[in-house]
Amino acid sequence: MDEKKNSLISKGTKLAAFVILGICAAVFFAALFAVVVKLLWNWLMPVIFGLGTITFMQAFGLILLARLLVGGWHRGHDEDKHKSKRHDHLHKFFEHDFSGIPEEIRMNKKGFMQFWETEGRERFGSHIKKENSENNKE
Repeated sequence: MDEKKNSLISKGTKLAAFVILGICAAVFFAALFAVVVKLLWNWLMPVIFGLGTITFMQAFGLILLARLLVGGWHRGHDEDKHKSKRHDHLHKFFEHDFSGIPEEIRMNKKGFMQFWETEGRERFGSHIKKENSENNKE
């Protein structure tokens, strides 16, 4: 019983240490980022736009405001949807409702991706070469 209790205490202590270390790292990087924003703002904005200089806390507040207005607080993407970063442009393409996408591609996205990997790149490359040679002749 003592071994299990010591093991749990040891695991709890390690977890608490990781949490505290994570919080310290987050505070450090947030402060570092605020210092960088402050230095860049005070170097560029008064000269370019005639704005005043800012303090460290104002820089930190500016970062928070920008994050709230632009980025939100969510992280990452749906993992099932974005397994491969190589095809992010195709995922973005298919997420939008473009009327110009042929229906057979819209209805069979996975088949299109397989075609693109096996034959599409090569065919597209030869198409571009052909187009470039025709343009050079003119």
